[in-house]
Amino acid sequence: MKFNNKKVTALTAALSTALFAQTAIANTDNAAAYKVQVLPTHAVSAGIEHSQQRVSYTWPEVQQAMSVAAKQQNLESKEYWQEVSGKQLNQGVKLYNSSADAFVRLAPKATGKQTTSSNAAPLQAEQLYIIDKTTNQRAKVAQLASQKDMEFAGFNDGSVAIKLDSQPVNNTKLSKANTHKASALYLKSEQRLAANDRYLVHVVEKNSQVKLAVTAPRVFQANVKSSFELDAKINAKSLSDSNTTVRLINPDGIAKAAAFEQGNIVFQQPLMHVGAHKGFYDIELTTTEMVNGKAVKRTIKVPFSNVVKTAELDVGSTLRINAHGERTVAIPVNALEAGRYAITATLEATNKSGELEKIETVEVAQWLNGKASVEIPFNMSKLQGFRAPIHITQVKLVDQSRMIVLQQVEQLDKWQAPNMGHGQFNQLK
Repeated sequence: MKFNNKKVTALTAALSTALFAQTAIANTDNAAAYKVQVLPTHAVSAGIEHSQQRVSYTWPEVQQAMSVAAKQQNLESKEYWQEVSGKQLNQGVKLYNSSADAFVRLAPKATGKQTTSSNAAPLQAEQLYIIDKTTNQRAKVAQLASQKDMEFAGFNDGSVAIKLDSQPVNNTKLSKANTHKASALYLKSEQRLAANDRYLVHVVEKNSQVKLAVTAPRVFQANVKSSFELDAKINAKSLSDSNTTVRLINPDGIAKAAAFEQGNIVFQQPLMHVGAHKGFYDIELTTTEMVNGKAVKRTIKVPFSNVVKTAELDVGSTLRINAHGERTVAIPVNALEAGRYAITATLEATNKSGELEKIETVEVAQWLNGKASVEIPFNMSKLQGFRAPIHITQVKLVDQSRMIVLQQVEQLDKWQAPNMGHGQFNQLK
């Protein structure tokens, strides 16, 4: 039986959510206090080529609150995927499912040095079947989806699919949440396949009660930490090292081996991509656990951005007021790596009611290399009617070359005393 359009669309939505979800880069200030690892200068990529011209911009509306992205991400998986050979598909590939209505997608993969999947033979959906080796009978199949069906659903990689029926072969009806406790299901193809051809087997169990849950940071500070800490559990049980494998996939899509050790991901080589200008790294984690006497497999992708401190605000220095042209506030910055950086800051003063009020938000971007002072051209005439104390607040430093939010500071005010006199304050207006 083939999928109708509504069922294909629903399945496509579930798969797309699981496979292609990406997470925006998070704020990285105070991301972690880790053992410092010094990276050589050449390990920090130059990033996007930007103009070295200085640009300043006054926001049309004053920034009232500084947005801070969540530093942690919570991910879940009720699926797994693995690569198999044509020989394995002909002999039978064991399914590590927990629910009785699992959806199985198969797609040809590239082999050798080829970059396309056309070198693996297309699969014929009607020649796929699932056998229960405990009874040596074929399991009941609810639906088959041909390559054409899957293309209509948005999968243009040569995919075909097969969906198990929640009615087992012995006609004992199971609920969708139950498992085939006694069954040992194997996926087979009667199509003659080349032994070395490679195929992706992707098993999705929307109604399963077995869930892999991961809490992980959105960013990793490559120059201060050697392992990536995460909290991974399958049905609230911590994963075992021996049953868990990890791959690190770089922004170019190249996978490298990594190790899973007591809940930490240990990278075998330094991470060379910095920031988000080329995309995210992915940790691909696969685990197999016994659940109700049955081996169940789960895979999850954990995206993260690799962050290096390429610059920092010199918060201990005294800020200056420059009086040429528009009065400017000079904020000291130490650029450890050459690149284009942006600072956003908000001017705040005390109104007639004695309350602090945000007056103006200005953003400045310019090329920096080494120690420098970035001049923020606030319109000091807007201070008319206000009095001291005044503050520079909501200061954000961004590496635009490598797309990294480096630092966010609520207030910089070492440049003036808390009770600045009227004579000193009037000099700013």
